[in-house]
Amino acid sequence: MAKIKLTKNELKVQKDALKMYRRYLPTLTLKKQQLQSEIRTIEAKAKAVRKERENLDKIEDIKDNKTNIEWGSQIRSYVFMPYTLVKDTRTGYEDGNIQAVMDGDIDEFIKQYLMTFSDAPSNTL
Repeated sequence: MAKIKLTKNELKVQKDALKMYRRYLPTLTLKKQQLQSEIRTIEAKAKAVRKERENLDKIEDIKDNKTNIEWGSQIRSYVFMPYTLVKDTRTGYEDGNIQAVMDGDIDEFIKQYLMTFSDAPSNTL
């Protein structure tokens, strides 16, 4: 293998290049880390936007299932006189204790709705 001889000028250029490399290497490494961090941040934001769009699509699907708010479209009927009765028109469930329902005890109505409109067996609820 032959040894290559460099002139003084070429040797000076090589030394200057080595100095520049040593001087800016830490800066370049730091800049690389900053760019990688920025890329990770952008990717995380993109993932969050995709997830938000999925949620918006789900909300739009729910909005499409709206019914008109008009007479006869209520989900429960409340009869106070001559007798007391609350009837869920979706499931057919009835409860005679209207005061408890008015005070917020609607757990049985929720359970009946879930049993009627879910695929789960009735003994799991």
